[in-house]
Amino acid sequence: MRAVLLLVAFLAFGCTAPMASSSLTSLEQESPYRDLDTLKEGTILHVPTGIEITQAQLLDFLGNVRIVYIGETHTNLTHHRVQLDIIKSLEEHFPGKITVGMEMFDQPSQPALDRWSRGEMDEKSFVKTWYENWDQDYGYYEDILHFIREKRIPLRALNVPDEQLHELTQKGLEGLASAVREGLPELDSKDPYHRQSMEAIWGGHAHGKKGFDRFYQTMLLWDETMAQNIVHYLSSPEGQGKKIIVLAGGFHVGYGFGIPRRAFRRLPEPYAIVMPHTSAIPKGREYLLMDVTPPKLPLYLADFVWSVGYEDLKEK
Repeated sequence: MRAVLLLVAFLAFGCTAPMASSSLTSLEQESPYRDLDTLKEGTILHVPTGIEITQAQLLDFLGNVRIVYIGETHTNLTHHRVQLDIIKSLEEHFPGKITVGMEMFDQPSQPALDRWSRGEMDEKSFVKTWYENWDQDYGYYEDILHFIREKRIPLRALNVPDEQLHELTQKGLEGLASAVREGLPELDSKDPYHRQSMEAIWGGHAHGKKGFDRFYQTMLLWDETMAQNIVHYLSSPEGQGKKIIVLAGGFHVGYGFGIPRRAFRRLPEPYAIVMPHTSAIPKGREYLLMDVTPPKLPLYLADFVWSVGYEDLKEK
């Protein structure tokens, strides 16, 4: 399981940025006009202008782009409800033209996802596939996945195969055989803001500089693979005329320097980033936050922030 292969630092923040963002980055940096933690639940903010909009206005805007990135904290049901609301609306307005891509599945699982989307796989078998790919509770995503099957929406596996991830984590890029390196997507390590953020996270876990390069290579492989898979799908005959909604952890899409920028490098299509934002961390979930000294980033957190509360699964 991929969670075992990755460093604690990446799992702790890389996939849960929306809830941790206020402790990582000054609110003035991520939202120049409005303090995100003062937004009432249900508020949708256009971050670059600081103007509040309605849900209908947001969905009208999203209808004009080909790629919609929606961040998440994996263990917050309210974030997944935002994702489902957007998927339902876009499917209603563009029937048969919507695809959902998920970080939670790696490429070898694509045949199983195809059967699920076509209604050819029972839920027990699909849940087994889920836990072969991801370690968060299936219940967080159950409603989304049921809607995908109900509407026969194509579901795409975006993530890197475990074997590639494991080999890079163990050996580093310099230790891979040339044939293996040639099979990897292009890894762009030159984005200064992405690197600064990852260095802050690494330092926040008290690891210091030791081992950072390998950790960063792993992060790059994750984001570049998902970007490449999005582009491959949209450029394929199957993806012609389709929109894709990408569900991924907040750090993969926040600030645009994870998946979005890397996909745009390959295929300059219009896109938008929507970030569910939870300002209040419930008691007992304080571990979702990190004590990190943030870099100063001249970047917006997202195009839109949707303020929501926090809700966990009632049963595990």
